[in-house]
Amino acid sequence: MVPKLKNVLRKEKQVLANKENDNDMNYLAYKNMWIKTEERIEEIQSKYYNVVLSSLLEFIRKIQFNNAGHLKTVLLLTGINQIDHLKQFKLVSKQIENNVPSIVSVLQSRNCPSVKHAVEFLVNEFINQYDKKTVTKLKRNQLSMCMLQSWYLEEFQASNERPKLIIIMTDFEQFNKTIVQDLINILCFYASNLPFILILGIATAFKSVQNILPSEITNKMDINIFENESSTDMLNRIIDKTILSYRSPFHLSGKSFKVLMDIFLFYDYSLLSFIQGYKIFMLEHFCFSNFGSIIYKFHDENIDKWTHDECETIRRSCFSFRKFAEARKIQEDRVNFLLNDEFFKRKMGKRISKITFFWYFFYCHLKILSILFEDLPQHELGKLPRELYPICITNDITKLDEYKEMFKLLKFVSKEKILIKLEKIIEVIEYFVQDTQQEELRTKMRQLKEPFVYFYKNIEESGINTITNTPASTHERFELKKKGASGRQEMMEKLKEMAKHNIAPVVTKYEQALWECIDYINRKMEKYLRPLQEAPFFYELTVFCNYYSIRKQIMGIPRGALHQALSNPHIYMQCSCCKIPEQERILPSLPDISIVYKLHLECNKFISLYDWLQSFATIIEYNEDEDHISPEVQARFTRSIAELQFLGFIKQSKHKTDTAARLTW
Repeated sequence: MVPKLKNVLRKEKQVLANKENDNDMNYLAYKNMWIKTEERIEEIQSKYYNVVLSSLLEFIRKIQFNNAGHLKTVLLLTGINQIDHLKQFKLVSKQIENNVPSIVSVLQSRNCPSVKHAVEFLVNEFINQYDKKTVTKLKRNQLSMCMLQSWYLEEFQASNERPKLIIIMTDFEQFNKTIVQDLINILCFYASNLPFILILGIATAFKSVQNILPSEITNKMDINIFENESSTDMLNRIIDKTILSYRSPFHLSGKSFKVLMDIFLFYDYSLLSFIQGYKIFMLEHFCFSNFGSIIYKFHDENIDKWTHDECETIRRSCFSFRKFAEARKIQEDRVNFLLNDEFFKRKMGKRISKITFFWYFFYCHLKILSILFEDLPQHELGKLPRELYPICITNDITKLDEYKEMFKLLKFVSKEKILIKLEKIIEVIEYFVQDTQQEELRTKMRQLKEPFVYFYKNIEESGINTITNTPASTHERFELKKKGASGRQEMMEKLKEMAKHNIAPVVTKYEQALWECIDYINRKMEKYLRPLQEAPFFYELTVFCNYYSIRKQIMGIPRGALHQALSNPHIYMQCSCCKIPEQERILPSLPDISIVYKLHLECNKFISLYDWLQSFATIIEYNEDEDHISPEVQARFTRSIAELQFLGFIKQSKHKTDTAARLTW
């Protein structure tokens, strides 16, 4: 089980243990929200997997067998650390059985310690999979390829449509090289008589096949490649459709989002790990921050049902509430906001639309910015929504130097590219228009769309004819040219005179239309891409900011946890014998590995095993005769040393035979 998944389950159990009754609104709100999020994620995954699966099934149906002896092989590149690698192959196996006349055997590396075991497993699977109702019990010495060939020809001799024998190797990279090579040689030998199709599940790249199988074997295989979307591309799709969505009443602060992305990009590339981390954030925000029931009613616009405790939670937990109350000019309103729940709820109703408007236009302009930056050089800010989001939600991006440089580069984009960008922007705006049911939001978004349509037509119709954006007359320009400049000093005087007359450079109609469009976009970015500090009041209800409280559960620190456990085992064992008054103190009641570990912290790079044993024996059992150490103590010491070596703290030194070398400091 994934560590983060354990943390999620532990937190959910903690929530359930603290529930007073089954109608706990915080937990119910979290549960309903997570079910909807999970459904959207599964829908996104299945939509793409079905495309790859349908093309795979179509290919298997069209395979024709001949007597050439080539083994029909499919390479299914699933990508690194996908959410459900094994689940994908179970789905593939099920779909093949339901849609193609075939017998399927799923082979995993753990079932193949040798070629003999692999062949026995395959033959047994094929025979028993064909007739699942009557399981045929066969002896191991009977399970061979010759026996499978005889059974297949006898069973389907009179059949018009013989089933295909499909072998799925789910974790191809985990197989032993020699075993795989021998097994494929055997399958190639029988491929002229038996309709074998080999499907190899590859999580890395095609290069791994070349590393495992030499050219002598691949020459006997008819290889076809099917590739799934990479985990990074799938993550981008999931983030755009679920996490960065105004429909969701749960959003992440810049730091929280960046923590999840850093773990994904620099640690494991695991989609499952990312989603479970997101789930922990949601669980913490809904249940442990007591915002669950508030958000649930807030999202459904049932503010009238807020209880007194929920109103107090908002007053105490939302930092923006203080600014909001202090901004009231009338003293009576301030008092009512603090004490009168009905007045508070009535005024809060007006804040719902503002928070919804903020996220609606924020995400729209975030995607517009992503379209503008996607093919520009020097991606200092990033080009994807997931890269731009933490910057935009944390800082005023329009004031950053990198942002200004990127907008300067936009003024040099070709006419064809800028038209493509504007077309994509119009599609994004139209998507947001169709995605909302609120007429007010639709009206404002349509108003936003009209200028982009105008700029698109204007740029499309603009030509290379030049216009002059200068107040200087033709006579003045002619007089300045007439003067000429024979030397450097005269040239400088000429330039100064031109500057006085404010003579601007000549621009084309396209450049003027482009600059007008860019200036308009920049003004809209300044208006709608605002950081959280400038978001509407009470934004804390919908944004998770306190990721520090669960940072340990999200970011694993194994070395720190090991050091803490070995230095002070009382934290985990909670027994009185392991309780130490001082961190440096070593008690004989501590576990052996803790004693050995704390002694090794006192040593330099190289540790004498004899001196180490003497110190260990002195702590365990004080004996005046230092030369005599009981065999039991020596055995305990040897076991502890082996455990430390296994954990990676020490290794055997080449310096001396009876010396160990430290690996950590």
